[in-house]
Amino acid sequence: MNKLIILIFCFNLALTLSAQNFVSTSVSNKNVLLESFTGVNCFYCAGADAAAATVQNAHPDSVIWINIHAGIFAEPGGNRPDFRSPYADTLLSFSGLTVFPAAMINRRQLPNFAQNTGKLSIESSNWSTVTDTMLSELSPVNIAARSEFNISTRMLKVVVESYYTGNSINSQNRLFAALLLDSVLARQEGARVFNPSAIGSDGRYMHRNILFDYINGATYITNTNTGSFKADTFYYSIPADFNGTDFDLTSPKVAVWITENDSANVLNAAYAQMTFVSDFSNSAGLLSADWDADFNLLCGTESAAEISIVNLGNNAIDSISVDYSVNSGTVQSLNAYLSSPLTIGKMQKIQLPVIGGLSSFGNTVSMKINLVNSAANPDTSEIISQLDQAQLMVSDSTNGVLTVRFDNYPEDISWSLIDETDALTILSDSNYVITNSIINQNFTAVNGHCYAFKITDSYGDGLCCGSGQGYYELKIGNLRILRENEFTFESGTKFSFEEGVIAVNPTENIDFDFDVFPNPANAFINIKLKGELNSENSYLTISNALGQLVATENINFLSTGAQHQISTESFLPGVYFLQLHKDLNVTTKKIVISR
Repeated sequence: MNKLIILIFCFNLALTLSAQNFVSTSVSNKNVLLESFTGVNCFYCAGADAAAATVQNAHPDSVIWINIHAGIFAEPGGNRPDFRSPYADTLLSFSGLTVFPAAMINRRQLPNFAQNTGKLSIESSNWSTVTDTMLSELSPVNIAARSEFNISTRMLKVVVESYYTGNSINSQNRLFAALLLDSVLARQEGARVFNPSAIGSDGRYMHRNILFDYINGATYITNTNTGSFKADTFYYSIPADFNGTDFDLTSPKVAVWITENDSANVLNAAYAQMTFVSDFSNSAGLLSADWDADFNLLCGTESAAEISIVNLGNNAIDSISVDYSVNSGTVQSLNAYLSSPLTIGKMQKIQLPVIGGLSSFGNTVSMKINLVNSAANPDTSEIISQLDQAQLMVSDSTNGVLTVRFDNYPEDISWSLIDETDALTILSDSNYVITNSIINQNFTAVNGHCYAFKITDSYGDGLCCGSGQGYYELKIGNLRILRENEFTFESGTKFSFEEGVIAVNPTENIDFDFDVFPNPANAFINIKLKGELNSENSYLTISNALGQLVATENINFLSTGAQHQISTESFLPGVYFLQLHKDLNVTTKKIVISR
């Protein structure tokens, strides 16, 4: 009877092991889990990324690298992304880190290398030495994982297998599975100094292996003796963005590891083999539409658009058809052919032909992908864009000047001023070298012409304020067109110029200045205050070109950025003067009603 039981047990064990088909059953050395602490505002952390990449490249199949954005250097704000996971600060505290950057290596206490006695954090100069030592150690357990990401449902499935080739010291170990995002483009302080090779052609830094979330909870392995096998399956729904930052659908990555106790002493680790699937053969999502009309402002009645799409189907995409309508009008189609096939989960930008028939005031353009590879697209997502005419600017002078004060990195800045009426570049420059210097460039504005001004920062942190106190300002006479210091990769505006007797000078009283849009207008105009208006003696008046009063509206309070709308449906086409009265002060703007 005992022999029968033993035979049945051995037979069942053989069946169990045959069911597993990818974890090794051979005695093996352990892999290394390198958990580095970083932050987008950490100046020296880009150098730590380079160090981690060097360690991983030396052992590509054996080093599992995770980047944990935590602490004060990971705090978002301005144009800084938020890459913090729900567990970031807990892990930071657990590591005992005192100075960024640093890492935990297999979550082991190493007195000869730790930043603090009894803690886990190790500075980057020691990562390679510690890694080489740990890779030479035998592990009592092997671990492997396979992941499947359904991009149409955004559901991730992870299967983790473990097999013990020896006895673990503890009778109970713990399994962790983490979702990472790899190759996410965003800014990073110190990148140009310590890791320039990770900066792409658009100036953004490639962030590697960011800890997004844990996939599983408390998963315990209760049989840790030689010959023990365990298979676990986890499911995780991946959201559309990471704290507001978009990512490529092929960015998700899974890391798994086993610890000796609840959280410390990693016995082995691995990356999961990832495959991507979809419920559809042909499917594409429309992510965005960037118009050739800079800042979605028009000089004229036509513009082309560059759309960003993602392949949500199993088949590679060769062509798409885009349906669009202007101001809820007739639906029309545009065909676009991809220069190279777009594989599953990948994104690509596609230039569409010119769309005409746009109105002389405001436009709402809706578009969606109707066909993918000549087949109906199951994804019905739609992009709606607002394109307005460039704002009319009036000055009694044609003398224009662009002023730029650079920050500590003038080489990042380039700019251009284009006369779109004549299709001529009036001013442009780049490749500056003197830090914190000021330049002034003069030009002559032409009555009735439309202009586009654009300034770019290849690094994406603008002219202020982390690397200096720069700014730019564009003026014609006393009229300030635009002044700004904080922006990301691009800023500017588009405007129509008219020489006239009315010159608005918002520099004298910015709290009493306002924007008017759309201008030219049709059925209504919006007034947006730049400062705060709080007075019982405040009101708006509109007069025609003959000076006749056509409308009056009382406004007692408007907060900064608040809007007030006025109907202009009863106005005849022509030029009008809008005046904001506050006590004894008056600010005047010129508006055009066009139908």
